[in-house]
Amino acid sequence: MKKILLILSLVALCSSCGDSFLEDLPMTQKVDENFYKTPQDMFEAMVGCYKTLQKEENENLFQIAEAASDNVYGGGGVGDGPGSPFDEFKMYSTNDFCTAPWENKYAGIYRCNMFLKKVSEKDWGQDAGLINQYTAEVRFLRAYYYFYLMRIYGNIPLITEPVNENKEQAPADDVYKLIAEDLKYAIQTLPATSVAAMKDTDYGRITKWAAESMMARIYLFYTGYYKKTDLVGTVSKTEALAFLEDVIANSGHELLPDFRSLWAYGLNTKYLQTLTGDPTIKYLGEGKVNKEAVFVVKYSPSGAWGKFEGAHWIKYLGWRSGNWDPIAQGWGIASTVNPKLWNDFDSNDTRKKGSILSVVDEGSKYVTGDQRDETYFWQKKYTPVAIDGKDRLNATNVNTQYGQPYDFMVIRFSDVLLMAAELGSPNAQTYFDKVRDRAYKDQNHHIPLTTENLREERRFEFAFECIRYYDLLRYGLDYAKSKIDETATIYNKGIKETKIISFPVECKGLFQIPYKQIRLSNYVLKQNDYWVVK
Repeated sequence: MKKILLILSLVALCSSCGDSFLEDLPMTQKVDENFYKTPQDMFEAMVGCYKTLQKEENENLFQIAEAASDNVYGGGGVGDGPGSPFDEFKMYSTNDFCTAPWENKYAGIYRCNMFLKKVSEKDWGQDAGLINQYTAEVRFLRAYYYFYLMRIYGNIPLITEPVNENKEQAPADDVYKLIAEDLKYAIQTLPATSVAAMKDTDYGRITKWAAESMMARIYLFYTGYYKKTDLVGTVSKTEALAFLEDVIANSGHELLPDFRSLWAYGLNTKYLQTLTGDPTIKYLGEGKVNKEAVFVVKYSPSGAWGKFEGAHWIKYLGWRSGNWDPIAQGWGIASTVNPKLWNDFDSNDTRKKGSILSVVDEGSKYVTGDQRDETYFWQKKYTPVAIDGKDRLNATNVNTQYGQPYDFMVIRFSDVLLMAAELGSPNAQTYFDKVRDRAYKDQNHHIPLTTENLREERRFEFAFECIRYYDLLRYGLDYAKSKIDETATIYNKGIKETKIISFPVECKGLFQIPYKQIRLSNYVLKQNDYWVVK
């Protein structure tokens, strides 16, 4: 970690706000001694904190959280070697897997800490209100980066100043205390502006509603995983529910009419209309305010073809066989879907074909080729999309080695509804029914709200959104093992093979501390027990 923080002593910042937030912003380097002087400086510093959201490459959260769950298998090329570090839990500390999330998110934490240090050194006078809003957004981001790291590693240093010395790992409660305090500040400071009043150019910025929703998500994970009754004495169950009810009642967020209009395959309008049977439906996630997206990571549309500001991590997720409208070629990692998920979906549920591409059922021109862990089912929500040309229909010349131009939704309004139902809202059954009504396009599929029904509903609603694995962990490690363990039939270059997956309860759902970081820290950092080389 010491080396990483030294590199960041010059903070990369965006030099202008551009036409849209985080869109097409050139990157510059500015020395902190002559910066942080004006509200514009602080805006640019804040945007620098946001930019870490976009920094996802190999070992991204999708690969970790989805492959480790019961949703997808590890995938990749046959020549990449057998097994997967995430879906088979077989990596070892000297292999240095799981390095990218550590480096990227601590880079973001450094930027946030630098902003918070500098903002406290000046009396902002008449600009105080604006600076307080920027501060609230940055504190949200710091909380999110720490939560991201805690779910993967569990044992991490807590750093609240822009320093570069080695630090020991902190107790989990200390980290979660900071997370909760940062989010409370954001909730109390950010304006309660309805999403209907949000400008397209501000879409992607943190709102009060995002902070309230994130607090509830963290409350549920912390109290479930650590078996506690509240969030480190800072947020009670009653308060967590109140945050969600506030979002439901006052934010203006709502479910979009059709689940399938949320996902980027809709960039191919012809495909979306064929899939839904609706000649008027359009993709609703491209650059404009999306009322269902409570917290979204924006990517620049212009980054798709070589500027490396698009969703670069998505290139890993597409199938390896070539382009077929609307699916474009990728690297085949963490995207081959467990057939159990396909089979467990009700055939009347629009989320089935809206989330999963069945090679056989859709008659694609798919060729197995060099693909490991093939099941002939592919996740569809976050896959490279063939969008060559303005008509977005022709896949002929797509180059998916670059990024993709669509956003990643971290929290959707459907999650707000289901979390509120889980926390015991008086309207719990109504919220639960709303999500199912949208999924089935009718009101004829209501079922009682029970614990297991809610868990399965979350499984179907949020498949491939980096949520399922952490839901399983908070339900209990033994429960997670009962869902993840299996002897699966997969294909490598069309040859049937058996894949054995066994979730090691003793790892507690955590992955290794990067070995490189342990060495850079002079062994101040300690490896998580399960991953210690025996």
